[in-house]
Amino acid sequence: MILMNFLTLTAIALITACIRPTTIATSASTEAKPIWNGMADTAWYDSSQTIFTITTAEQLAGLAEQANSGNLFVGKTINLGTNIMLNDTANWQNWETTPPANKWTPIKVFRGIFDGNGYEISGVYINSNSNDVGLFGRLADSAEYVLDLDYWKNPPEIKNLGVVASYIKGKDRVGGLVGKNKGKINSSYFTGIVTGEEAVGGLVGHNDLKDIRNCYSTGAVYGKEHTGGLVGDNQIGDIINSYYDKETSGQNDLDKGEGKTTKEMQSQAFADNLNLVASILQMKNWVHSNGKYPVLGNQIATKAKIADFFASGDGTESKPYIIKTQEHLKKFSWLSNLGINFKGQYIKLENNIVLNDTANWIDWEVNPPANKWEPVRKFHGTFDGNGHKIIGVYINNANYNQGFFSAIYAEIKNLGIIASHIKGKSSVGSLAGASFGATDKCYSISTVIGDRDVGGLIGVQYGEGEISSISNSYSAGRVTGTWEIGGLVGSLIFIEGIIIGDHGDSSIVERIEGQRNGKISNSYSISRVTGSGKRIGGLVGLLGFGNKIENSYYDKEASGQSDEGKGLPKATVEMKQKANFSGWDFDNVWGIDNNINSGYPYLK
Repeated sequence: MILMNFLTLTAIALITACIRPTTIATSASTEAKPIWNGMADTAWYDSSQTIFTITTAEQLAGLAEQANSGNLFVGKTINLGTNIMLNDTANWQNWETTPPANKWTPIKVFRGIFDGNGYEISGVYINSNSNDVGLFGRLADSAEYVLDLDYWKNPPEIKNLGVVASYIKGKDRVGGLVGKNKGKINSSYFTGIVTGEEAVGGLVGHNDLKDIRNCYSTGAVYGKEHTGGLVGDNQIGDIINSYYDKETSGQNDLDKGEGKTTKEMQSQAFADNLNLVASILQMKNWVHSNGKYPVLGNQIATKAKIADFFASGDGTESKPYIIKTQEHLKKFSWLSNLGINFKGQYIKLENNIVLNDTANWIDWEVNPPANKWEPVRKFHGTFDGNGHKIIGVYINNANYNQGFFSAIYAEIKNLGIIASHIKGKSSVGSLAGASFGATDKCYSISTVIGDRDVGGLIGVQYGEGEISSISNSYSAGRVTGTWEIGGLVGSLIFIEGIIIGDHGDSSIVERIEGQRNGKISNSYSISRVTGSGKRIGGLVGLLGFGNKIENSYYDKEASGQSDEGKGLPKATVEMKQKANFSGWDFDNVWGIDNNINSGYPYLK
């Protein structure tokens, strides 16, 4: 998933005026150090310690020697204390034919935290026919490690680092910074030459599971397959507010970082954009110089005020953050994708929000609208639609967990998603791709398309105790997929084992002992449901053992389905008669009127 920068230059200027330092910080990358002598110094390492500072090229080579001998630095933090020069870089552009004195051996596997502190490593020279090639070969490693609980709670990370004037050559999974990434990469950049065969990228060759945020690459990139200016091959991981120079890289790929011109990337506005995100992530500041790409400074960017991105409010229950406009809604999504999960905070909608002209929304599969929506990720707060609607949501990709919300872990209520088109791979729903939380008084009138776990409202609802429920909600429209396809919910299943959040949301990782179930109550669907595989249902596709469905129904004529045991099927005429909805509150929650909602129950 790529989160493009939605802020206008004017908005960036206004916001960064508040966060830009009053004096220009000296870039950490202005200092110089002696060139590497080719030796490795490991004397700095003490296994009883957890934090280390590296200040020489020899110590960096010692880190590589330690890592390549089996020390993966799990639970350790390496801080860079100055610029490191591995080779004289005067003629680095010619290293393909005239190599320098020192050849770098990639740090094979690293599982700790590497904080560049705004400094640069220059003169990296690698000329290899191996896979997983970069300054770091692999950030994290095997599937066994990725399934370990500690990986999700404390993932490996590289941040605040520049790698410049370097030549990186390998076979497959080749990147200027990391060959194969399963960790987090924040506020880092690469300038140089990267060449390989498959999965070749300016910053990262192959990215999987984790995020790349607020990074850029200006290197020339050469490859045969899955080649990109920033990332060669991206699998599941999110690339957020990250860019590459489409002129110097020779690449113009999509959905793996945003391509910009050299002029754009050397502008004050570009540096301001990076600084804005750094202020949210609390990374090092970025320093702009005329005619040059921004570099990292030596101080943490001034912290942004989240309230400034909303119309009003402070996120408390009594003063929720207020969304009034499309721009407020986009900023909410943008913040969530940067890692702000709003845990324990409250968001409230004050108006209907239109994201696209919906005159022809039924045809968006072949005639897409102007604006794509980036799902709100990792939401742990309470979102109150306040009886309003979000209109014209358009998502069309091959990613997991697709919906207005990618995944939710708390409460969504009083919200409608209408005239929308949501298409993804698995766990796809108009309101949310996946839910570990509660949905109450929500509805959808949308087209939803995917492969597995596809639902008109929610793709997959996971059982997570009392909080995990769908109540007083409904869906209409069209739901299409292969397996586990339902008019309201694709799958309602229990949790047992390890919970792993949306793309590795470490704040909700936990080990579950025993089984936790979910529930659907007082809800219905009139969606047309089509599935070419198994476990297709008018209300729910797959109902996992122990989960409950109470007083919930679907229109068997409208849906084209007739399954039982996963919601009660009723004829269209029955679905429009109040007496057929046992246990429903028609005084306070529901209404029914032949002239409203085509005669089906509606939310008051």
